[in-house]
Order: sequence, then C-alpha cells, then structure tokens
Amino acid sequence: MVAYLKKPEGSEGFHQIVDFLNASHIRYALTANLTIYVSLIKQFWETGTARILDNGEIKLTATIDGKVKIVTEASVRRHL
Repeated sequence: MVAYLKKPEGSEGFHQIVDFLNASHIRYALTANLTIYVSLIKQFWETGTARILDNGEIKLTATIDGKVKIVTEASVRRHL
C-alpha cells in the first residue's frame, strides 16, 4: 500500500503534520511504492494523538503493536 498524504476529515489535529510531510524531502520515500500494512495504519488512526509542545513543535503519539511510538519533526530529521 502506498501512503497518501491527504488531510482526512475529522482529523484536523493532523493537518499540520501532513503539510510538513508534503513539503519535506521525505515525501517521495513515503509515497513511492512503499509497503504499509493496513493493520498498522488502522492502529495509528485508532490510537494517534497530536500535541503541541512548549517549543511549538507537534508531537504525534500512537500505539502500534502494543508499543508507544512518538514522532516529531526532530525525530524525522534525526532518522533521515
């Protein structure tokens, strides 16, 4: 499954992170022939939350396969 970086209705809290991903250099890596399992996507949307940190950065938190995953702009930059 290929990732689609669209803004889902009812998930306005995630629109800023979608904008960030669409504008970043990693957009191609996320959208070109990438295998993403539907079960993982479902888990993300069922458990995902967004929070704005004191420094203005957005922090996404989700539980995937029983493990808490945290994504921030800084973590994406670090892992790239």
